[in-house]
Amino acid sequence: MTLTPRYRALRTVVLAAVAAAWAVLLVARLGAGTPHPPVAVEQPWARPGPKGGNSAVYFVLRNQGSAPVKLVAAASEVADEVSIHETVMVGQAMRMQPVQGVSVKPGEAVTFRPGGLHVMLMGLRRALAEGDQFTVSLRFEGYEPLEVRVAVRTMGAGQPGSGMAH
Repeated sequence: MTLTPRYRALRTVVLAAVAAAWAVLLVARLGAGTPHPPVAVEQPWARPGPKGGNSAVYFVLRNQGSAPVKLVAAASEVADEVSIHETVMVGQAMRMQPVQGVSVKPGEAVTFRPGGLHVMLMGLRRALAEGDQFTVSLRFEGYEPLEVRVAVRTMGAGQPGSGMAH
């Protein structure tokens, strides 16, 4: 059987539409069934910072599940750019560098603290003053984002790991 060019074109359009419908259904099903991560975010706080400047968010991330979880990204309405960073020694100087993700084993916790891991807020869209609050969205591999309310505080007000200045 020889197919006419018009029939082949119509068949291609129909097959593409069916494939697109299946893709939409698959994405909707995956999104609808994505669970919240089995983690607790304890003692979230951020440093004050001027509009246009930078700040950092610190907290304890506790895995309450039975499998490892991996924090892969963060976002917030208060900054132009948000990323996960760590502070490392390079020779005699401390240097911050981005990390691709942070894994937490079941039953364990990772502390994001000054001089270590932190969520970096760059290009603050508004000043962050002591007493303010804002939201950070933490994204874990395979889970829905987790919205965390963060309090702005100066160092030493009961936060975990209040070590060196950032």
